[in-house]
Amino acid sequence: MKNRKLIIIVSFLGIISFLTYSIIKTLKQKGEVENTIKKLPDFSFQSYLDTTEVITSEMYVNKKVMITFFNSTCHFCIDEIFLFQKNQQILEKEKIQVVLVSEEPVEVVLEFIEKSELDHLNFKFLRARENMFFQIFGSSSVPNSFLYNKEGKLKKNIKGLSKFTMITKSFEDNEGKI
Repeated sequence: MKNRKLIIIVSFLGIISFLTYSIIKTLKQKGEVENTIKKLPDFSFQSYLDTTEVITSEMYVNKKVMITFFNSTCHFCIDEIFLFQKNQQILEKEKIQVVLVSEEPVEVVLEFIEKSELDHLNFKFLRARENMFFQIFGSSSVPNSFLYNKEGKLKKNIKGLSKFTMITKSFEDNEGKI
């Protein structure tokens, strides 16, 4: 009877210790990612439209950039992309680069781009290897937009569907008129 109680107590303490360790480790990783994304992090993603092309974060140095994680079957993501499409002239006028990143297979995204008639846009559609976007940006929810100013500083992390005015306002802050 005493052995059974001892086993239960030791098992309980072991589980509590493991859970505490897991929580601390997760919080530490989250803190590291939050520090990493304060500045435009290093990344290297494959282009969906030209699979031989690799796009890196270096291409966006000294540029305003909006990096949006999306999924072609997500209705909110589709609405977000159409919002960008509707306001493409403003984005181009204000020199805001639009980078759309997904982890979906090439065929799936290419079909989405074609059916949605997005191939004429001046947006970059990039493919991250599975879980790579999460490792770099700490996000797996879609849509999720990261807005960086010319200095590479994170202006806004928008989780979920956004309003275009929120995007333009984020770039406007600290830079005067957008």
